[in-house]
Amino acid sequence: MKLLLVLGLSTLALLPLLVLSQSMWDSAMWTWLSGNNTVYDVGAYGTIGVPSVSNYPGGRTAHSVLFHPSSNCLFVFGGHGRATSSIHGMFPVINLESFKFIKGDLNDLWMFNITSQMWTWVSGNNTVKAVGAYGTKGVPSVSNYPGGRTGHSMVFHPSMNCLFVFGGSGRATSATAGMFPVINLND
Repeated sequence: MKLLLVLGLSTLALLPLLVLSQSMWDSAMWTWLSGNNTVYDVGAYGTIGVPSVSNYPGGRTAHSVLFHPSSNCLFVFGGHGRATSSIHGMFPVINLESFKFIKGDLNDLWMFNITSQMWTWVSGNNTVKAVGAYGTKGVPSVSNYPGGRTGHSMVFHPSMNCLFVFGGSGRATSATAGMFPVINLND
C-alpha cells in the first residue's frame, strides 16, 4: 500500500511531496519525492506544458489535490500561497526577503507524474490574486481559466477525462475584483 501526501501547512506553507510505503511485513517508511522543505518557498514554474525536474509549485494552503489513475498523476490546483519570486500581481518585487510574506489566492494547475517524478505547470497564472478569464459559456478555449481561489472542490470525471473545479473563496473576474476583492464563488 502506498499513500501519497501533498503537504500544505497553514503556518509554514510547505509543499513537499511525500510517499508512505507500507506492507504487512515492513514498518512504515516515508520518502521525500519532490518539492522543497523551505518555509514560504515560491514555485519554479518553467514553461506551461513542459515537465521538468526543476519545476515545482510553491508552498500553499487550502488547495485541492486529486489522483488521476489512468495517467498515474497527481493534480494540484489553487490555494493560498506564493507564486514566483519576482512577481506579485502586477508589481515587481525588488528585495525578496522584504516581501517573503506576500501571499495570495492562486489559480495555477500543476501535474505531478508519479512515474517520472516531474512536475508540469499545466495552466493558470504564475502570480497571486489572478482574476479568471472565462470566455464564452460552453465554449472551451486554452485562454480560459478560473480566478485564484481557496477552499474549493475538485473532482475527476473518468468517462469525460475532465477535472472539475467548483466554488471556494477568491476572485472571479476583473469586474468583481474591485467591488468585492474576495467573494464566495459558484463557478
